[in-house]
Amino acid sequence: MRQAILALILLPIAAMPGRGLAETTECTPITSLPATIGAGGVYCLVDDLSSSASTGSAITITANNVTLDCNHWKIGGLAAGDGTQASGIVASDRLNITIRNCGIRGFRMGINLNGDDGGYHLVENNRLDQNTNYGIRTEGDGTTLRSNRVYDTGGSSLPGLGFAYGISAGDDADIIDNAVKGVFATEGSDGSAFGIAANGNTGGEVSRNRVAGLVHDGSGFNLGIWANGGRPVIRDNTIATTTPAGTSGSFYGIRCNTDIALARDNIVVGYGQYNSQTGCTFVSNSNSY
Repeated sequence: MRQAILALILLPIAAMPGRGLAETTECTPITSLPATIGAGGVYCLVDDLSSSASTGSAITITANNVTLDCNHWKIGGLAAGDGTQASGIVASDRLNITIRNCGIRGFRMGINLNGDDGGYHLVENNRLDQNTNYGIRTEGDGTTLRSNRVYDTGGSSLPGLGFAYGISAGDDADIIDNAVKGVFATEGSDGSAFGIAANGNTGGEVSRNRVAGLVHDGSGFNLGIWANGGRPVIRDNTIATTTPAGTSGSFYGIRCNTDIALARDNIVVGYGQYNSQTGCTFVSNSNSY
């Protein structure tokens, strides 16, 4: 009887999911790097993968209508060092790319979905850390970046790449519920640290993001959220810096290139400047120097 009871107790424990138990099971597994996805469909990781290559990309997507679910496994590139030119996941001028549940570490760009002929992407629930230039970079209308965690981005030793971006999204993208913590320029570069940049965004939203721990170098910019052209709505974000105001460089919690961009109900902490002379239209924001 005791053995039977013990078996009943242990059965649920044995059946509990481990870290790598696939959330997406109907998929084509990627089992080694570098890898190229050349046909539409659903792809997944079944284990941690790593690459020491300093150029190219760990996973290249050359087809439309691709979903890559890493099932919380990691794609690692730390072995290539701070001078890496490699990217984690790349797709150029593709449509309908979904990247989710990926850990991406140690590349120049963690996720790079580039090209104005592409778009309608979904980048969600990823963790990116220790990438040296960009955590996430996207281009193309209709893209959504949500619930990603982007940590400790920056430090490239490549010439001209002393700046760093946590998230940079071009065109009409929605950037929602992301955490960007720790973006730092390369020491001695006069480089800038950008938390979130919305570039040429005329119809998207930047909302409910948390940005903290930006460290520029020398005369560079420390910029929490930047609307670089366009007219996005920037609302309900929290932006904080730990770099003391009064040091060299320029500090902006939120900055827009045009006053047709609207910033509403944001909280900005620790910045000596809140907006530039030609900045956003600000409504009901809270600013603490």
